[in-house]
Amino acid sequence: MKQQKECSKRALIEAALIAGIVSVFVLVGAFVPFLSAFLVLLPVPFIFLGVRYRIRYSFLSIVLASLLQGILLGPVYAVFMLILLLPITVAMGIYIKKDKEPVVVVAIGTMASAVSTIFVLQMIGGVDITTNLTEVMKEVLIHQQQMLLSMNLSAIEIETDKMISYFVMMIPAILIIQAMVFAFANYYLCLTCLKRFGIKKKPIYEFSNFKLPKNIVFGSFIIFVLSFLTRYVEGLYHEALIMNVVVIFVFVFFMQGIALINYYMKKAKLNKTARIFLTLVIILIAPIMTLTSFIGVLDSIFSLRK
Repeated sequence: MKQQKECSKRALIEAALIAGIVSVFVLVGAFVPFLSAFLVLLPVPFIFLGVRYRIRYSFLSIVLASLLQGILLGPVYAVFMLILLLPITVAMGIYIKKDKEPVVVVAIGTMASAVSTIFVLQMIGGVDITTNLTEVMKEVLIHQQQMLLSMNLSAIEIETDKMISYFVMMIPAILIIQAMVFAFANYYLCLTCLKRFGIKKKPIYEFSNFKLPKNIVFGSFIIFVLSFLTRYVEGLYHEALIMNVVVIFVFVFFMQGIALINYYMKKAKLNKTARIFLTLVIILIAPIMTLTSFIGVLDSIFSLRK
């Protein structure tokens, strides 16, 4: 009983400490723009706390951090933090604690992150996602047009309105992919911290061992067919739906393909620096990305790592 009380006391102290540290980091990020990119990793300490003790301590720490943000930056920031962090922390914390497969944890984290992000942007902040992203895209394309004209490449024409239209249609897929990347980063960083503190004895699943569920190809085919059939349903913009489905699954299989390539690079005993460099090259070159997605599909069907 005494030991349990001491554990609860230590958990409360750590919850308060994490809330304070995160609040300071958010405060600094609010005034130093380039540091705000690291705010996507804010769930890590809270997930760590929940797995180490109980999820309720994560909840308590997030609420405390939100209250501190309300005092320091205003109530909007407090609500923003609470809604953005609580779903992904609780969802991923519970599934990590149950030792679920990485793909399951990342999937649940992606759903939680996507829903909370859309809710925060649309409801809390009053932000019109489509309008803002469209304006950013338009500025980028106009800048590219001016650059091409300055180089006397008048033969090259950029259909700005058409490209913006395609970009706007892909916004849901972009938000889901962003949520997936955030969930993935939080998962692996959290597991690294847990292992370092000796909390999780099981080996960390390396990215080279990442695998999608065995029925993912069949499932993606069914979803694509159902999306295609929406063309016969009045009131639905089936082109946008099909485009988003394709983009999401291309990215999902791209992750599988990257994992497979990393697996064979590791098997060939390439050093870590070379593996990272080659991975970045694959990510940055579009034709290779498409080929990598196809490799991911083949790996999902034939299990090329056997």
